[in-house]
Order: sequence, then C-alpha cells, then structure tokens
Amino acid sequence: MRIELVKGVNLNIIPSKQFKTTRIFISFIKSIESKKELAERALLANYLEMCSQNYPTQIDIARKLSQMYGASFGSSVDRRGNYQLINFSIDYIESKYLVGNEDLLSGVIEFLKEIIFNPLKVGENKNFDEETFTRQKNNTIT
Repeated sequence: MRIELVKGVNLNIIPSKQFKTTRIFISFIKSIESKKELAERALLANYLEMCSQNYPTQIDIARKLSQMYGASFGSSVDRRGNYQLINFSIDYIESKYLVGNEDLLSGVIEFLKEIIFNPLKVGENKNFDEETFTRQKNNTIT
C-alpha cells in the first residue's frame, strides 16, 4: 500500500501475516557534505521525536501512543557511506486483534505526519522550543 504523506514523500506499507503488529518505517536519505551537517541532522531527528505542535511534551506523545493501544515510536540516525538516514518507525497492533476491528492505520499516519512535518515552534519568530532543543543538543553531544 502506498500513501502520499505530503507532495514528494510517499509511505510504503508492506503487510505481513507473520506478526500481530505492523511496523511503519520511514527514512529520509541525504548525502552529507560536512560533519556539522551530520550533527545538525542527528539533533533534528532527536528534537522531532520529543515534541510537535499538537504534542508539545514527551508526556503528550506517550499519551497519544497509549491511546493507540501502546504503539511504539522512535527515531534513529544511520550513516551509510556518504549518506545519512533519518529514520522514523512506529509499531502498532493489527486491527483484527482489537475489539470491533478498529482501524489504527489512519491515526498512526496522522501521528507520523504531525511528528515529522509539524515540529514544536514557539515565540514570535517561530523557533524551536529552546528548553527542548538545548536538552536534545546536550543529549546528542554526550
């Protein structure tokens, strides 16, 4: 199944009968020109995982994942040769195991779109949240 998240960004879902959960894995691949760019993209991935406009705290994200029957979400950064990948993944339970066969897919897609394309920006200049950004910067450095 292929879903266009935004123009030019497609999500491919490959179903499996082997597991009771479904994993959606999204990668953004870019060639890296400098170590600074590598660090900036790693910091960006960490920041996006922690907050968004509709989920401004980690607690808000945890609550939303709990509402989706304990879905598991995370981001990671990989390097392959001269390319860096920012990855987002989410695991959620198959609809057939839920009462009434509730379909979580649309909610999961909306959650991913929110996290990836709607980062938490505050203030007059709409900058990243300074406290969260600094915490993630310190976590990335150590």
